[in-house]
Amino acid sequence: MAMNGNLRPALVGALMVLCIGALSTRAQDENQPAPKASFRSVPIATPTYPYNPYSYPSLYPNYLSGAADVISSQGQLMVDQQQAFLGREQVRSAKIDNRRKALDEYLYERAVTPTTEDERERQRIENVRRSRNDPTPTEIWSARSLNDLLGAIQKQQAQRIEGPAIPVDGQVLQRINMTGGMSDSSLGQIRDGGRVHWPLGLAGDEFQSTRSEIDGLCAQAFQQVQSGAVSPATIQKLIRATDALSSKLRQNVAEISPNDYIAARRFVSDMNGTIRALSDPNVAGNSAPRWPPSGTTVSEMTQQMTRQGLRFAPAVPGDEAAYTALHRAMVAYYSPQSAQNWDPQAK
Repeated sequence: MAMNGNLRPALVGALMVLCIGALSTRAQDENQPAPKASFRSVPIATPTYPYNPYSYPSLYPNYLSGAADVISSQGQLMVDQQQAFLGREQVRSAKIDNRRKALDEYLYERAVTPTTEDERERQRIENVRRSRNDPTPTEIWSARSLNDLLGAIQKQQAQRIEGPAIPVDGQVLQRINMTGGMSDSSLGQIRDGGRVHWPLGLAGDEFQSTRSEIDGLCAQAFQQVQSGAVSPATIQKLIRATDALSSKLRQNVAEISPNDYIAARRFVSDMNGTIRALSDPNVAGNSAPRWPPSGTTVSEMTQQMTRQGLRFAPAVPGDEAAYTALHRAMVAYYSPQSAQNWDPQAK
């Protein structure tokens, strides 16, 4: 906007007046003493924000806080891995301890568990105890008790320990059956020169022809035993004759009393055992030794049976008394006092 020409000189004059006045006032102020400074406390107000700038999340992302979280997570992962490794090693150590304990338990059980040989020896001792103390008559007649005592006396004599001199009558020894083969069969049925003693149940006329055939075959077989071995033809004939006798016995079962029938069946069974003994190539050596008529002692009898490899065979009808007498003599020889000197397990 253009200024009026008349006003310009007036305005310049006014400004000059103001300047002169200001200069005079300044000169007066410089001549006067300066005022002292004074302070005044000003209240400070804490600024308020609509959000916390140090919290996360905020209007602006906090990148340092995120990096710290990543580092913390990585550290925790490494700690967890080491704890897992430690746990795995502890499990492995526990497995080793368990295997060591299992091995120790196995070695302990093996050390205290009886072996097969221990059980067999224990059973032998128990059998000897029973055979020596109070066996049943059947165990004596079946030769089980006699063989148990025979084995114990043989072990005693192997240690060169002798018992008392117990005599055995010659008549008793002649009625004792012995065997050395694989079975308990003996020549007890034909030991009397090949003569057969027939039971009452087979004494009827219906068995006459079969009895005659068996008598002749048994006498022939006994003679052949004395010379060494029995011929196969004789054995085959004896087998057929015994089978025929058994068949006739079943056919006449209604005409025979129960006791006689049982005795007859036992005779047939013993005859089959005699046939098995005759079939042994060593039948001559397995027959009973020739005892002196005056008899012998238990010690001498045992020594002779040991040399020939013989053992006792079951009794045939009529031999029960002889078996019982021999058992008593063997018990007297094998006493508990003499057994304790060589058998530490004897009771």
